[in-house]
Amino acid sequence: MDLTTIASFEWNFGDGTPVSNSPTPTHTYNVAGIFDVTLTVVDIDGCTSAITQQVTIGALPVAAFTFLSACSDNATSFTDLSYTTTGEEIVSWSWIFNDPNAAPGTDTSTMQHPVYHYTAQGLYNVTLTVTTENGCAGFITIPVQVFPAPEAAFTYVTNACANGAVSFQDASTSYQGAVTGWEWEFEPGYTSNLQNPNHIFYHSDSCYNVRLVVTDLRGCIDTLIQEVCIPAGLEVAIQHSITCLGDTTLFNALVVSPVGDSLVAYEWNFDDPGFRHAQYLYTG
Repeated sequence: MDLTTIASFEWNFGDGTPVSNSPTPTHTYNVAGIFDVTLTVVDIDGCTSAITQQVTIGALPVAAFTFLSACSDNATSFTDLSYTTTGEEIVSWSWIFNDPNAAPGTDTSTMQHPVYHYTAQGLYNVTLTVTTENGCAGFITIPVQVFPAPEAAFTYVTNACANGAVSFQDASTSYQGAVTGWEWEFEPGYTSNLQNPNHIFYHSDSCYNVRLVVTDLRGCIDTLIQEVCIPAGLEVAIQHSITCLGDTTLFNALVVSPVGDSLVAYEWNFDDPGFRHAQYLYTG
């Protein structure tokens, strides 16, 4: 049938809505499903012809997601929760993390469950667009609050008389929260989960790179590696004069290490059965 000879068109869209007499109509379906669309035409001679064809209308997907550990310089994990009401498969995901601090085009992802690192605290409007196998798309925008990461810090106390023992004091902080976990590594194989631990280093007069990893109540972490130096232990040498039996022998105690230290108390044992030990307290 020549289109120039058609006198009228009648479209039945199969969803109960009024028919259309346009030769090229558009129609909006309010529900998803499979519809029998019928076109009936009448030519100028009064002849009628009809054709029916099935049209599949896909459902709009419902975009949804959650996120965890939204802290600066930490991995913020996003979990896609999108779905369709008709069971159609979602085949693509498009994330926009809306990070003005990122280089252009780098704050996006096409993964279903992406991970993104925000470098600064702030409120970011994250948009997820999902598309079904039929090409139907849905989107959602959720504000994501990014908090400052915790800041790991510690002090320590030791001295030459401690024989390598060091007392550590945690000084870490967390913005509007609390630090809830500590992971210390003093030297390979020696660790602690206490907030304020003690550790005895095997070698004195040495420095160690002590690592502290802290976790706050949001699950965000920060790592600090700080050099801890253990002072040398006390080492003393004895000088004495060369004398003869019955003469006075002069003794002098010298500090070998730590260099620059001085003695404040003495107790001498001359290994002489006829002479008592001598004690002297330096007060000057």
